[in-house]
Amino acid sequence: MRFDLWLAFAGTFALLCLLPGPSVLMVLGQAFGRGLPAALRAILGDVAGGLVMMSLAFFAQFIDPARPFVPQAALLMFSASLITASVLFGYALLAARALQALGGARARRRLGYCGGGLFLGGAALMARAQP
Repeated sequence: MRFDLWLAFAGTFALLCLLPGPSVLMVLGQAFGRGLPAALRAILGDVAGGLVMMSLAFFAQFIDPARPFVPQAALLMFSASLITASVLFGYALLAARALQALGGARARRRLGYCGGGLFLGGAALMARAQP
């Protein structure tokens, strides 16, 4: 695999991983609710499960058809795993530090109420936008 092609993949993939989505919410929820060890287990599960979907949807755009497929796919899968785990670990550490700064169980309860309120508000907006 050409280095410039791999660099384009790594940069694009890292940017996509930085965007908050379901994986980030899961890791943050585990870190806030059960602590850093639970968040780390969630990261491992997400990395393992996410590879199949990403390989089908995203990797093919960066495979050079003139070169052997298996080494390229292995490099992309390893890179994607490392990038995903690094980004999610950063989010988990941030959540763990925020929880320490906010306090214990009372802060968790308040965060849960705020998160639930945001989800309910989002659902209300979506329901209102439907014709």
